[in-house]
Amino acid sequence: MNTRINEKFNYNYSIMRIICACAVILIHTCTCLTDNYKDYVISDYQYNVLNKLSYFGRFAVPCFFMLTGYLLMKKNITYSYKIVFKKYIIPVVLVLFIFGTVFSMMELVLKDGISLNIISNAIKNVIENKSWAHLWYLYSLIGVYLIVPLIQGIFNDIKDAFITIVIIFVCAYIYPIFSLFNVDIAFNIPINSFPLIYFILGGVISRIDLKKYKNVLNIVSVLAILCTWMLILFSNNYSWFNYNDGIATLFYAISIFMIFTVNEISIKDNKKILYKLDRLCYGVYIIHPFFINIFYKALKLIPINYSNIYLAVFIFYILFICCSFFTAFLMKKVWLIKKLI
Repeated sequence: MNTRINEKFNYNYSIMRIICACAVILIHTCTCLTDNYKDYVISDYQYNVLNKLSYFGRFAVPCFFMLTGYLLMKKNITYSYKIVFKKYIIPVVLVLFIFGTVFSMMELVLKDGISLNIISNAIKNVIENKSWAHLWYLYSLIGVYLIVPLIQGIFNDIKDAFITIVIIFVCAYIYPIFSLFNVDIAFNIPINSFPLIYFILGGVISRIDLKKYKNVLNIVSVLAILCTWMLILFSNNYSWFNYNDGIATLFYAISIFMIFTVNEISIKDNKKILYKLDRLCYGVYIIHPFFINIFYKALKLIPINYSNIYLAVFIFYILFICCSFFTAFLMKKVWLIKKLI
């Protein structure tokens, strides 16, 4: 990926990456409580508020996968497995094992204390995807990278690429809609890997000149975002916001991605600051749950302990953002980590 700071392209997607990184922190600020509700005393009101707040950030991870597809498939480049492994997969695997092992060791020490086999158990947890939950993204990213050489031929023909995304869309999103109306369809193709869906979608978008439809896409995207926000506020049907088959999440993510794709954001000042913040986003994603766990589990400081849950979540959210970006900045000073993230 070309990261020269004087390219307009990077300004758009740098801003989107920063927004998505912050959105992921919002999601986990809330879901680390709702997903572990048995460990906390959470009222129904607090549970619903935390869920709804987390859905506002639901676009983030799909946008990350779309951006990966957009950048990798933007040009007619042939990716051999040698290139894919050397440039993409091996760095992700190293990050996964380094941080996954450390995070798992922390959990094992808190649970069982220090033991002789703590490192081997931690590595085993990483292999079995039993380290911290947010690392699932890295496992999925490895899987996406593995299929790049297999599917790259599709993108050489925009017609085939479009047909592929239509088939995936129908199989992943249209069939589940029928279940909402208690209609069972016997025939189905089990394509429900949302990382693959969004990756291919990003690749398709990269091959289409969408800027000539700029005005229409802006209007449609804004309306879709507003409709999603209305659903979040007034609907209690949380299935709309699933990653795998949530139709609201699909249009929410696509709409935000479109806005950053068809519009050119002009940045006159603070270009270097924007660039540096962008370069920290990967590290922010990796490290932010550390602070959430410190506050929630170790210090027992959690938003639901305060009367105004909206204000409490906002304060914790800003705190986690600041801690994560600062720590990611420090991590960039470490030689090995700097080369990986």
